[in-house]
Order: sequence, then C-alpha cells, then structure tokens
Amino acid sequence: MSATGSHSAARTASFGKTTDTRRPRSTLLRAARSAPSVVRCVASGDLQSHVSDAKDAEVTLEASSSRRNMMMAAAATLSLAQMNVAPQAIASDGVKSFSDPLLAYAFDYPAVDANGKELKWFAPRTAERYSSAAPMSADARQRIVYEIIDFSNATPLTLSVSVGPIPPDLKDIPSDQWTPEQLAEAVLEEKSTGRVTTGQRVALSSLEESRLEEKNGTKYWLYEHVAQGSPNAGEVYSKETYRHSLAVTALRGDYIYTFNLSASELRWSTVSAGFTEAQQSFTLSDPSSSFVPPEKNPWRFW
Repeated sequence: MSATGSHSAARTASFGKTTDTRRPRSTLLRAARSAPSVVRCVASGDLQSHVSDAKDAEVTLEASSSRRNMMMAAAATLSLAQMNVAPQAIASDGVKSFSDPLLAYAFDYPAVDANGKELKWFAPRTAERYSSAAPMSADARQRIVYEIIDFSNATPLTLSVSVGPIPPDLKDIPSDQWTPEQLAEAVLEEKSTGRVTTGQRVALSSLEESRLEEKNGTKYWLYEHVAQGSPNAGEVYSKETYRHSLAVTALRGDYIYTFNLSASELRWSTVSAGFTEAQQSFTLSDPSSSFVPPEKNPWRFW
C-alpha cells in the first residue's frame, strides 16, 4: 500500500468517519505567540507563513465585524430617521417627553407612579401619519396615530393620540361656540362602537368633568371620563370593571387631535396626578418640513 493510501486508511479507521487531524491556524497562532523563539528558529518559514496567514485572517475578521457594526448602526439611524420621531427624553423629575413631527404634536408623560415605581412603557404603535393609522371604528374616521402601554401591573395603563375629522354633531356649529361638554361627548361618541336599535352610535363613557383652556392662541378642551372596561387579571373577583381616563382635544383645520390617558380604577390613585400633568402638557406644535397634513390622502392605508 502506498503512503497516501496508508494515510487515508488511518484517517477512516475509526467508525468509518473521516477525521481531519490538522491543527487549525488559531492553534498555531496561539502557539507562536506563546513561544516566539520557536518562530525565529524555524528555517523553512512554514510556521511563520501560517502565523502570518492567521494574523491576516484575524485582521480581516475584525475589519468585517467593524463594517458589520457600522452597517447596523447606519440601519438603526435610518430607521429612526424614517420614523421622524423625536427621542423620548427622561427628565430628573420622573417625566418623559414625546414629540411627533409627522402630525406636529407633543406631550409629557409620567415615568414613575405616585409610589415611585417605574412605569415600563412600550409602543405597540409607533407614530405614523393619519392615512396609515389604525381606525378606531368601522367608518375609520377616528384613527390612533400613536399609542404606548405600561404592563408593569396586571391592569395596564394606556396613552394614545387619535386624529380624525370634526364629529358630525359639531360640523355645523362654529368651533368658537363649542361648549366643553358638547365637544367631549361628541369625541367620546365617535370613539364608541355601541349602537342602539336605530343604528345610531352612542357613547359608552360617562363624562365626569370638562373645561376649556387656551394656550398660544390654540383652544384645548380638557375632560375626564369613566367607562366600563373588559375583565382583567387584577379584577377577577369584581362583577364590573371600570377605566378612568383624562383626555384633551385640540382643533387644527378640519381635524381634531385627542390625547387620552387611561387606567383602571385600581391604579387610578397612583397615576392620576401624573396623568393630570400629562393632560395639561399636550400641545399642537408648529409644523415643520416633516409635517404630513391629515387630509393628505386620508384613505391611503400604506
């Protein structure tokens, strides 16, 4: 048998599998680094060649990893740029801020509750333009353009911004004649899915309080409402569950913007103060070059 055949047979003798007995270059590299004198005394230069190749490969891998990290960072930056969403800044007083240039609005919201417990907000819906936003009802008039939820408790907290055309009940009334109660009830009715036998939509929320404020020439209708909610893990022994909410609505052109903050009655006492400050912070900001008017392609869902 030839030397080549003998070598091949030796490699396949165990369980009929081929085993490569060559030492990997990484092993050679470690050996060379731990004993540099060996490298210097090898006349043939084969080991030096292996070490040089391994070092070149290591540099290549590092360069490739660096390029990959740069590409990932660029992709993340591009994604944020495409979203056109300002980052959420955390203030020292436990408040976060959010602004959306797409529809030009901004607000603050609490990062902790009254007990100092951190609220772990996340956004199931990122900020988007009106045309692609999720409709709140079958007629798709009112749509949720941004929403964040806190699941740090069995009963979640929700903050949402919705946009839609002026409700039909107010369409023929000049906006300077809208009473806070009229506006609040019209908005809550628009968001409701309850209907009587005649097909007329009815509000499923009870209006507790409403008022009108003006900031920088813009009117803001602020109101408080309570609605019966769905059963949840935190109120399994309760026959009825309720969600307490604060909301503020502002008018821009022929569209209304509504910021709503909602919590179960079980958690209301721990978040009501933070929610009140958030409600009062909501503003329609000056449109920038990124502004997309709600009336632009209102039925375009992509």
